[in-house]
Amino acid sequence: MVLQDSKLYEAMFLVETNIASDSEATKGMIQTVMDRAHAELLICRLWDERRLAYDIDKHKRAAYVLCYFRANGTAISSIERDVQLSEHLLRVLVLRADHISPEELERIKDVPDPRTPPPSGPPPAQKEPGSQTQTEKPDAPAAVDTPEPPTDDAPTEDAPAEDAPTEDTSTTDTPSEDAPPPEPERNPADPTP
Repeated sequence: MVLQDSKLYEAMFLVETNIASDSEATKGMIQTVMDRAHAELLICRLWDERRLAYDIDKHKRAAYVLCYFRANGTAISSIERDVQLSEHLLRVLVLRADHISPEELERIKDVPDPRTPPPSGPPPAQKEPGSQTQTEKPDAPAAVDTPEPPTDDAPTEDAPAEDAPTEDTSTTDTPSEDAPPPEPERNPADPTP
């Protein structure tokens, strides 16, 4: 029974990982807590399973379950008390969700849960081998060209081939533009760097 002056809330439940693997059991436990508090559960979704920053009742990991519900303001303390008494629900954080419009709430409901398998139906159309679409090019190069490692008998950029003409760089006394300026000579007795 939801009262007329009920407000929209969002709650994040921390659930034991072994219980959260069964999504129907998890939703059943949260629905029981909501029913006892006379709250209307609108959306309940497994959000993620993560390692906790610190142990909670000797649990190192927990599943996060995000729920949206409508309830009277006095029901929040009842929900928090039931979570504290539960062995499988480790923690709960309840916040007012006035910032969420009814349209956003409907959009949240329509987002498919990534953990549920896709609906059974005809498999996606597979193209026949050898057929190409207009945008495909045969034998298109890879998006990233990775250079092959040099072999012993192939010339590299650092060492030119023996037959290739080499420039005589010994006659140029001017430093190149890319080279850093030469460091001044230092006196080992001078303590300043």
